[in-house]
Amino acid sequence: MTDQTTPTSRFALFEQSWRRKARDQGSPIERLAMPSVLYPAISRPDPMFSGPDFLFVSRKGGKLYVSDLLVDRPHPVVADLARVAERFYSANTEQDRDRRPKYTPGGVIVAPDRPTADFLVRKADRSEDAGTLASSLMLADALPASSRFVVLTEALARKFFLPAALDEDSLEDWMEAFGMRRTRTFANLRSLLLMVYRGPGGLDAQDRHLPDAEPNMGSVSRPAAVSESYLMGASRGRSLEGQCSQFSTVTSITNRWDFLVNSDPLGRRAAELDGRVFTAQSGISPTTLQVTSPFVAREGKAIIALPQHRPVGPRDLSDTLTVEEIAVSPDGTTEIRINHRSAHVVAGGQPVQFIAAPFMPSYMGAPGKKWTARESEGTVTAPVRQVPLAITLAGAPTAPVAAAA
Repeated sequence: MTDQTTPTSRFALFEQSWRRKARDQGSPIERLAMPSVLYPAISRPDPMFSGPDFLFVSRKGGKLYVSDLLVDRPHPVVADLARVAERFYSANTEQDRDRRPKYTPGGVIVAPDRPTADFLVRKADRSEDAGTLASSLMLADALPASSRFVVLTEALARKFFLPAALDEDSLEDWMEAFGMRRTRTFANLRSLLLMVYRGPGGLDAQDRHLPDAEPNMGSVSRPAAVSESYLMGASRGRSLEGQCSQFSTVTSITNRWDFLVNSDPLGRRAAELDGRVFTAQSGISPTTLQVTSPFVAREGKAIIALPQHRPVGPRDLSDTLTVEEIAVSPDGTTEIRINHRSAHVVAGGQPVQFIAAPFMPSYMGAPGKKWTARESEGTVTAPVRQVPLAITLAGAPTAPVAAAA
């Protein structure tokens, strides 16, 4: 967005305002305090594992090249997509059948920009050697922020406001904004990549190396990263049940990411525009909140009081307030009546920021029936499958199924 653009929505005006501030400051301004890319975690990592591979892909003259960002002097080589797929997927590192196997988180593929990312997906889709790499990358690309398939320009745009008049889709403009030469050296690429991993739950400001061990991730971010690691492995399944599972996992990860962004100490600024985050204070009674700004809350649902200068923690998530009633007082002020057991959260009369309690289920499946008729001694049977209830009902027949002759 440039100064010549005349935005009309509050979000576009917000974006333009902060990008102008970044231009006046002479450098990008943080949009999020947290990392804009999560570490690729998994629930039971191999203790001998030294860290994920970071593979940087580039293109030149219609060819795809790959470089290892963890070596001191990366050297681009023509991409062997079979080898790229092997390093991308997590590996079982324990053969003992009596114990649950350990896994590595798999590799991280980094593309400098959107055209290169799309080029990689097209090449993988046409390659017989890449297996299901293309479908995995498309699934990762469907997420709001993938920990396994990183488009660097987009990750930077999630983390920072770029100064006005510079192009968010240009990696060279990001280099210029951070005072680097407009050259795609590996030193510049590593520096930019480090920036998107910094923040609470990620790298510290003094870290100068890509993450090689899981940081102290939060109770919301870690399950999202774990789910994605499993999603990448499950993306190789082509069954209907597998695709339903993939859809549910993508939805769960998206819900978690949206909550992380909206509750982030800096991300709340944008969420306040439409009431996803709203400010309220105690009303005439300890169980009444007064709200004078847009808000998103529903009767019978829970809201969470946000801490002032830090991300939401496990205690914040458990200390919810139940909305009993929403009403408008005679003076036009909106009042939210909360459950009396939650009143201690807003004691003191100071303004407090709130957000709707997130819906963040993890897909586990549930017993149900898969309504697929099959022959069994002249009768039709409905074999039991692990299928979510919603899918079970959606697939149920509306008329009796005739038995096969």
